[in-house]
Amino acid sequence: MVADSKKTAKRYYIEEEEKSLAADPVIAYLSIEELKKMVERTKKSMEKAAKELEFIEAARLRDEYMALQKLIEERG
Repeated sequence: MVADSKKTAKRYYIEEEEKSLAADPVIAYLSIEELKKMVERTKKSMEKAAKELEFIEAARLRDEYMALQKLIEERG
């Protein structure tokens, strides 16, 4: 048996998970036109994030954009 003389707590990196806008229950009550506006805003935000080299945010917005597009297709 080896004694731990340092007694240090291990710290792990855990990336915070942001809730997807497409998973928001309010989204279920939006009209197709409102969803389309949201898609355009999300796309612009995604492009801005990529331009500013914020690739993780751009990827999160891309996923949100795709989820909203899929929702529109399912409703349409």
